Parts: sequence; structure tokens; C-alpha cells
Amino acid sequence: MVLRVAELEKELERAQQERAEALQRLEASDKELNEVRGDLSEARKQVKEARVRARKADDDLLKSMKDLEGARAELSKQAISDYKDSDGFKEGLKRMGQSLMSTTNGSHVPSSCIWIRSVGETTSGGSTASTPKAKL
Repeated sequence: MVLRVAELEKELERAQQERAEALQRLEASDKELNEVRGDLSEARKQVKEARVRARKADDDLLKSMKDLEGARAELSKQAISDYKDSDGFKEGLKRMGQSLMSTTNGSHVPSSCIWIRSVGETTSGGSTASTPKAKL
């Protein structure tokens, strides 16, 4: 019986040792799990920030593309206007027997392209009768 008690005490001591080691492993695993959760939280935050930056970059790019298109259109208009104001263009019109006239919006067109409406006569009903457009 004494032998049996000694065996049981050894087994108890070994079980307690295994339990202590298992508790240490559990504590280490819990610590590692908490660190991984913290890293995951930080990674999610960084992904969210990256998405916000990407969206902002897309918006900025779209705005820049629209600005560029507007600038191209304005540059084309300005180039045409500068050309029409050039002496060479005006001289060419003179050689062709035409001259430039300004329209109400400030653009220049050859006078041969301008149509005018003649003033009509007042009829007995009080309305104005107009004649067809005449080319100058």
C-alpha cells in the first residue's frame, strides 16, 4: 500500500507539473492572440485609410482630367481667336475680298457669312411683317 501511495504521489506531482506547463502555454497563447488581434485591428485601420486616400486620389485625378479638358478647349478657342486676329489671316481675307465682322459674342466671322433681317412694315393688325433674310 505504501508503494501504491508513492506511485500516486508521483503521478500527482507529474500531473501538477503538466498542468503548470499547460497553463504557461495557455498564457503565452493568450498573449500572442491579443498581439495578433491588435495587429489585425491596426491592419484594418491602415486598409481603411488607404481606401480613403485612393478615393481622394481618384477624385483629384478626375478633377484634373476635367480641368485639362477645359484648358484644352480654351486653348483651342484662344488659338483660333489669335489666328483670326493675325495680320496674315486678315490679309488673306482682303485678298479674297472679304472682311471680318465681330458678332455679339465677340467672335469674328467673315462679313459674307452675316445675315441680316430687314425691318418689316406694320400691317393693319398691329403686327410686324418681316421680309425674308437677306445676305449682304
